[in-house]
Amino acid sequence: MFSNNLIRSLCKSSDEMRLNLSPIDWEIVLNANKFFSESEGELRGNKLWGKYLLSKVQQVANVDFSSSLELCCGSGFLFFSFVDQFNLEGESYFMDLSFNQCTTFKRRCDDSQVKRPNVLCGDIGTLPFRNSSFKLVYGNSFLHHLPDVLAYLREIHRVLVDGGKFIVFHEPSLTATFWESFPISLYKDTSTASLTDIWNISPSVITQLLSESGFSRIEISPSNLISSILITPLQIILSKLSLSSNATAIVRMKIFCDRIERFLPKRMRYKYAPSVSIYAEK
Repeated sequence: MFSNNLIRSLCKSSDEMRLNLSPIDWEIVLNANKFFSESEGELRGNKLWGKYLLSKVQQVANVDFSSSLELCCGSGFLFFSFVDQFNLEGESYFMDLSFNQCTTFKRRCDDSQVKRPNVLCGDIGTLPFRNSSFKLVYGNSFLHHLPDVLAYLREIHRVLVDGGKFIVFHEPSLTATFWESFPISLYKDTSTASLTDIWNISPSVITQLLSESGFSRIEISPSNLISSILITPLQIILSKLSLSSNATAIVRMKIFCDRIERFLPKRMRYKYAPSVSIYAEK
């Protein structure tokens, strides 16, 4: 469903239950994403972040990053989180719609004296690769930016080899808006007016769309419920006091909270957890 009322008011002819914007609404969102840029301090990525993300998808131990494509790579968050753990040279590609983001990605590599990977700027809805090009297609928190999720999933399915894997480390669930600003959300409407954050994604809906795209062995993993209750309020308090939180300590606490959360009933996590990770095979 739509993540905020601004998009709902603008996109009258779209189908929010199918994560699909009609063609008449398409350009509004694509243009917003095209010129999107993260601030320099956001999600820079490091080995600890990589450990945290990998812990969300247990099957990642069996995937081959040497033949891979990252979608919506931004300024290199996943690259800098995984570069010390996987082979990201050769047949590994990184793609994003934003020219600014791709430029920042390349500059970060130069500044860090890391060899530049294959970074491409373009719309991931029309991937410039032949059928069955990759063993792995992956990304972080990008499906909720796409105007027609099913169409993009079919394109992802096309470029994967038979048996290839598709992994998304995080997508906002239906409860994300509430938990990402907890406890302020208890007494105040905290929804944003973003044109780039289109959807909050239901596990059942994304499972259905993946199945329609041709994927099998679909596994959706909910998380971040306990960390939203315990860690998010702390971050908000520190921000209100103009104090910076220790990023390393925050990530370590998130890892610990997610481990504890796995003992909660699965039905409870599916219903309330603000984040979902996705694993599927072609």
